[in-house]
Amino acid sequence: MQIHFSSLLVFAMVGPALGQSIPITGQAVPDLAAYDNVVTSLMQKYQVPGVALAVARDGRLVFARGYGYADTDLQLPVQPDSLFRLASVTKSHTAAAIFKLIEQGKLRLSDKAFSILSNLQPLPGTVVDPRIATITIQELLEHESGWYGEADGTHYDPMFDVDHIAQVMGTPPPADCPTIIRYELGRPLDTDPGTYYSYLNFGYCILGEVVHQVSGVPYDVYLKANVTGPIGNSRTALGGSLQTDQLPGEVTYYDFPGAPLVASVFPPFGMVPRPYGGFSMLANEADGGLVSSTIELLRFLTSINGDGAAQLLQTAPAPDAPRNLGVPPSGQGWVWFFNGGIWGTSTGLFLDSAAPQGRTDFAFLANTRPANSAWYTDMNNQLLDTGRQITNWPTNDLFPQFQTSFTVVHAANFVAKALAPDELATIEGVNLAGSAATAPGTPLPVSLGSDTVTVVDSSGATLAAPLVYVSPQQINFLVPALAQPGPASITVAGSVGGPLSANVWIDPVSPGLFTANSDGVGVAAALATRYTADGSQIQEPVFQCTSGYCTAVPIDLGVSGDQVILQLFGTGLRHVSGLSNVSATIGGLNATVLYAGAQSTYTGLDQVNVAIPPNLAGAGIVGILLEVDGRFTNVVDIQIN
Repeated sequence: MQIHFSSLLVFAMVGPALGQSIPITGQAVPDLAAYDNVVTSLMQKYQVPGVALAVARDGRLVFARGYGYADTDLQLPVQPDSLFRLASVTKSHTAAAIFKLIEQGKLRLSDKAFSILSNLQPLPGTVVDPRIATITIQELLEHESGWYGEADGTHYDPMFDVDHIAQVMGTPPPADCPTIIRYELGRPLDTDPGTYYSYLNFGYCILGEVVHQVSGVPYDVYLKANVTGPIGNSRTALGGSLQTDQLPGEVTYYDFPGAPLVASVFPPFGMVPRPYGGFSMLANEADGGLVSSTIELLRFLTSINGDGAAQLLQTAPAPDAPRNLGVPPSGQGWVWFFNGGIWGTSTGLFLDSAAPQGRTDFAFLANTRPANSAWYTDMNNQLLDTGRQITNWPTNDLFPQFQTSFTVVHAANFVAKALAPDELATIEGVNLAGSAATAPGTPLPVSLGSDTVTVVDSSGATLAAPLVYVSPQQINFLVPALAQPGPASITVAGSVGGPLSANVWIDPVSPGLFTANSDGVGVAAALATRYTADGSQIQEPVFQCTSGYCTAVPIDLGVSGDQVILQLFGTGLRHVSGLSNVSATIGGLNATVLYAGAQSTYTGLDQVNVAIPPNLAGAGIVGILLEVDGRFTNVVDIQIN
């Protein structure tokens, strides 16, 4: 966010004086000392009191340090995991929430935003621009709604006009996001939707309300259960507007030297330093309201770009211009960055997968926004250049040192997606158990060794989860059959160091298919039977394994009149609303689904029987995709002779 304002009164900020020693916290990494030099020199140049920087290399956290002061009065140093306001980097989380709703079959990029938000109406007698009704989710993500943002036209940003809007709408100040939306319905668009890029904070306010309406829970509740919670980011949360709202571990924010005091947006509207009361964090919750650490930002980034152990999105978006969709791109060849800024805060999240020798990610957070915007250019460019000049990267991973939770993934495809009753799921982390133990048989026990897993569902019921396996790094469990849809929490008791918890989401179904290599990709863990015209049944092998790795075996479809039935194995799909709501494609062709439900032998295992279309003979390697109640599985492969 870049906001323009005029001077009123002067409020001084304390920054490091030129030549003054800057305290540094966190583990020193001699091979990466160039990062220390960049940050400390730029802090002095731009009078920045405190910064945190974290760097990941090929998905491993290799550098995490704090510089300067979280509180200049108390001389409290910034810690590597100090919390900062994220400003516009919040938008990447909101975009991820939108893609989770799409993954869950509840939303499409082509959906019209204001059809979803029909509950929000302007004041009586307001003339509404008819083009507003055509604005899509994708156009909001890409800042092509048709409203000009702060950089175009009159430079008006309703997200920072909250007292005036509250007065017009007859609501208590400051106006919240729904009130701002109702007000903006009375402002005509500046251009046709989808025709012009104009960076718009307000567009993500709209998207936050879409998340609320589609999911049926508040924006932050959905975010915790579907974006931050399942990947173990337990400290990312909505921030407060006032210093009295400061979260544990959160820094103090400072305006730049000579910045004016402004009238507070909160009654009684006295003069305040702008970082505390000059704007409403609640109004901006989905476009700039989150608080997090550099470490959790990189865990979020690596969970989307393909580097992290647990991936947040089953299918990463791959549009022509991924920067505009808000979420980090996946794959090689990208230099992607997202900067944020608001009074008292400047932020950056950066992905460099274009360098041939490896992928480098970094996140920086500062507790001021310098008056000179060249601060961003210098930080971005110098950090990028530093990473490209390093030749000796550490091989360790610091992520486990900063664990405050754990990741929860689908047992079949290892995606941090919604869970379903009777689904097999996996918890990944450190110190989850004192030692390894496996369930002796069925029925599955609800405790193994000293470990238990409990689920508190949306109804408030506390349910014991049956356990398959526990170890210090992994727990396999069965989602309780009675778990109700909606936000839930999972707690592991018996973990070394005390209980750990994570937020998750429960859906009626959350389908995934197992693969022969137990990694969620490649050849399917499946059986095939060929039924011949004379009534014979021939078992066709689907895969073979040598030296611990499995490859596809060509399936013989036989002659005219033969039919091959494929038995796919997965989990999370047995509670489908009906067989007619399960569809399959093999090699892009529609395939008949004969059965979808529980497999009869193994607890939590589901089975789908599909007829392979005969005209796929000779097709070679083909992908299989299932859709179950509007939710898609991971793609698995077979080979057809």
